[in-house]
Amino acid sequence: MNIAVLGEGLTGNAIKQKISILPDHIITSVDEADVIIASPGIPPEQFPKTEKPIISEIELAYRLFQDYQKKPRFIGITGTNGKTTITTLIGDMLDCPVAGNIGKPLISFIPENKEQEAAIPDYIAVELSSYQLETTISFRPDVSIITNITEDHLTRHKTMQNYAKAKAKIFESQTPTDLFIYNELDPLILEMLPTCQAQKKGFDVNHDYLRIKEHLNIPGDHNLENAMAAVYCSQFFGLAVETIFSKLEKFTGVEHRIEYVATINNIDCYNDSKGTNPESTITALKALHGQGILILGGKDKCTSLDQLCKCVKEHASKTILIGEAKERFCNALTAHGYTSIYMETDLSSAVKKGLELATDEKYLLLSPACASFDMYNNFEERGTHFKLLIKKYFK
Repeated sequence: MNIAVLGEGLTGNAIKQKISILPDHIITSVDEADVIIASPGIPPEQFPKTEKPIISEIELAYRLFQDYQKKPRFIGITGTNGKTTITTLIGDMLDCPVAGNIGKPLISFIPENKEQEAAIPDYIAVELSSYQLETTISFRPDVSIITNITEDHLTRHKTMQNYAKAKAKIFESQTPTDLFIYNELDPLILEMLPTCQAQKKGFDVNHDYLRIKEHLNIPGDHNLENAMAAVYCSQFFGLAVETIFSKLEKFTGVEHRIEYVATINNIDCYNDSKGTNPESTITALKALHGQGILILGGKDKCTSLDQLCKCVKEHASKTILIGEAKERFCNALTAHGYTSIYMETDLSSAVKKGLELATDEKYLLLSPACASFDMYNNFEERGTHFKLLIKKYFK
C-alpha cells in the first residue's frame, strides 16, 4: 500500500518510521498514494483536494492491527476534560500501555512482522482528541468513554454541533457486544445516545453505588467522575473489585492537573496548566477549598467567559491575568462586578505577584483557561515553568 503523510510532528514521524519497516507498505507522495494520513494538527480545510481517503493515524493503526491474529482490546477515551486522567487510570488498572493523545502514537504498537505478534498488548487505552476523531472511520473500541462535552476548540470546529459530532465518532463503529461509558449529567452526550449501538453505562457523582469515593485520594467531584469511568471500564473486562480499588487508592493524579507543588508561607501552590478552557478552570476552583489566588490567561480560544467569571467571583479573592487573552478576561470579569484584578506581563511576574498578595488565602492556582501557545510550546512546558518558579521561592 502506498501511504502519504500530512504533517511532520510526533504523529507524522511515527507513521513514517513504522511504515518504512513494514512489508508491502511504502511512504509516497499524495499523488501516488492509495491512502493519505493526516496529522491531528492539520485542519480539514488544509487537506489536499483529492478523491483519495484521508484518515487519521488512529484509523491506520487500527486497520493494520486487523492483519494480525492477535489483536488488542481497545479502550477509546475522549471528552473536553478528564480524558488524560481516565486514560492514565485505566492504564494503571489494566496494567496496559496508553496511546494516542498521550503516550506513544498507536501505530508504535504494530509489530514489524508476524513473528513478533506475541508482543501485541492485551489492552491499549487510547486517548482521542476531536482532531484525531475527525478522520477516524472504522476504529472500533471495545469500550468507548466520553467524559463531557463543553465549549472548546471552536476555532477548529466552528460550532458546538461540529465539535460534538467529532466526539461522537468514538462509538460510531461499536456493536452491541461493546460498551459505551458516558457522563449522565451532560446534555450533549444524552442527545447522542439513540445513535449508539453499544451497551451503555452512565456515571453520575450523585449515585456512587460502589462507594468509589472512599478509595479516591485526589480531590474534586470531577475526579470521582473520572474514577467511575475507569472502574466501570475495568469491571467490563472482568477485573476484580478488590484489585480495582487497590489500584485506585494508589493513584495520585496526573501531572499538570490540579497538581500540588509546594506550600509557601501557608499558601498551597497548584499547577493546573492543563486547564486550557473555562470549564476545566471552573472544575479546578471547585475542587479546592476556601478562597485562593488565581492565575489566568494565555492564548485566547474565544470561548464564553460568563460561567468562569461567576466561579472566579465565588472562589478567587484575587486574580492575576497574563497572556494574549488578559484584556478580554479583564473586561469580562469587570463586567461581572469583579475588580480584584492584577495584570502581569508573564508567568514569572504573576507568580511573584501572587505570593506577594497572599494574606489569608488558602492557595495559589495556575489554571489559565487558555491554550499556552502565546508564550509556550505546550501546556506541559508552561506547567513545568510554573513548578520551577514556585520551587525558587520554596524554602
